[in-house]
Amino acid sequence: TKIVPDDQLEAETYALAGRLAKAATQAIGAIKNARNQGLGCDPVKGLEWLVIGEAENMFFRDAREGPRAYIERREPNFTGEWIDLQYDAFDPDYR
Repeated sequence: TKIVPDDQLEAETYALAGRLAKAATQAIGAIKNARNQGLGCDPVKGLEWLVIGEAENMFFRDAREGPRAYIERREPNFTGEWIDLQYDAFDPDYR
């Protein structure tokens, strides 16, 4: 939440949209879905939605890219690509 003057609203909106577009969009979608699904249910069901979202996110390359970029001290390059467990080669250097 941010309050800006009327004349800066459009520029701030596009700046926020640009930051969100560079982020891990699959993770953002899973967070929004878990929040939306969990709003009207009991805490246990809300926790189930959270766990499902986290499990789904582990099958995207972004789950590997984020920590790697942090360790290598560089900007992450999120792609939203799905990891194909059947065809992706194992990376022994992954930590």
